[in-house]
Amino acid sequence: MRSINTSIGAWLLMSGACLFGPNIVRSQTVTGEALNSVARSIDLPTFDNKTIASVSLDERVYSNTTEQLSDLRIVDDRGIELPFLFHNVVSTTKKTVPVVELVRNPIVKPTEDNGLVIEFEIEPAKFTKPIHGFHLSTNVVNFEHLVSLDRKESDSEEWKAIASDVLLYDYSQFMDVRNTEVPIPKDSEFPVGGRFRMRISQVVQTQQSRWQAIKRTLQEGKETSREEIYELNRQPLRIDRITFSQDFEVVASSQALLTDVSIANVQVTNDQESKCTWIDFDSKRDPLSEVTLETSDSNFSRPSRLLSRTLEPVKDKSEWRPLAATTLTKIDIAGVDLTRLTLSCPEHRASRYRLVIENGDNPPLEDVQLSAKGPKQELVFVAVAGRSYSVTYGVADRTHPTYDTLAIQTALSANVAPTVATLGDPQPIAIEPKVLPERRWYENQELVFAVILGLVVILAAALFQAAKRLNQVPMSSENTSA
Repeated sequence: MRSINTSIGAWLLMSGACLFGPNIVRSQTVTGEALNSVARSIDLPTFDNKTIASVSLDERVYSNTTEQLSDLRIVDDRGIELPFLFHNVVSTTKKTVPVVELVRNPIVKPTEDNGLVIEFEIEPAKFTKPIHGFHLSTNVVNFEHLVSLDRKESDSEEWKAIASDVLLYDYSQFMDVRNTEVPIPKDSEFPVGGRFRMRISQVVQTQQSRWQAIKRTLQEGKETSREEIYELNRQPLRIDRITFSQDFEVVASSQALLTDVSIANVQVTNDQESKCTWIDFDSKRDPLSEVTLETSDSNFSRPSRLLSRTLEPVKDKSEWRPLAATTLTKIDIAGVDLTRLTLSCPEHRASRYRLVIENGDNPPLEDVQLSAKGPKQELVFVAVAGRSYSVTYGVADRTHPTYDTLAIQTALSANVAPTVATLGDPQPIAIEPKVLPERRWYENQELVFAVILGLVVILAAALFQAAKRLNQVPMSSENTSA
């Protein structure tokens, strides 16, 4: 009987744990951060029609937003929510590269004075960059030709000289020296495109062959005469194609634009037990991606770690979350100068950080100071003239919105410079409570919990009555004798 009662008690305890356990854990882990619902006006300069506008986020935004910035919204003066693109501002380094284009549909006219005239047109609507010159591709070697270049507008009959007596040459029989470029002088000012005329003199040249024939006349075994014969080669200038180049700016490299992150309450602690230096500092939850150490000491190399304090500590786990680790080094001796005092980490937002410097048996660093940087972030949206806009945030129960941002991305990909806006002062706003959809009865956790609890009580009572009846059943004679 005692074993039956023990089994029933254990079963009831397990049932209670299954019912109440999740609610107990939930009450311990769910904590909400106090946020203030505010709106800040977006101050835009005057513009016409529509424009791509951008507004940068500041520390007042970061200090009053959710961890994932899911509560950011842009609304207009009608209260309509607008799509926006949230991204890091990127700093790009550009370089100039020549882009080669082919001259198409040239008109070729040989002249009576052994010249050649080539006319072609470059469409200004298609090729909008200045042209630096023309390149003649040919496999012919060993030549010299003079070239002149003229230009006229498409609707004009007057040719204007651009370049005269440009020497094209190839001296391959002596050395690998060659020029087939017809440059346009830098001081030539004319609109992009137009109709061009290239005049080449002596397009067919007579050249002496490299081979020499000797004719000897012999009489009675003696040479009576000798004749040297030279062959002449008529070599035309065969042009395979004409190309020209335009300079375009392309992105050579890009990286996130970093801005200074303000830090405060810096506390330096030299822990003797762990042989480490702890440098704790506060942030206004700006995104942080690197920390730089400054010290008057030199000639050291110390392993270091950057930690952030979690908002919701978990039982049996440290409240400090590791972000990154590196070795901070500063060498200045015998002409060797090596300084690596920056610790980079993935973009992170927290209120409190700790930089741990492992000293080992070395003395702690003196006069230590810290500086921090993080990515500059902005919201990009489509603004319409005559409308006013504002940014709202500080609502904890908002989730990430899903917007159609193709138009914004297309404009940014085309290097459209956004109209820069600024944020006004925060103004408190009242946010209507979130209306939850109606739930079916079996989706109501409280009701389901009550039903299950009732069933458990009924089942426990039934088991108790069954155990009580079993206790009243007399034992058999065999069991008694045993």
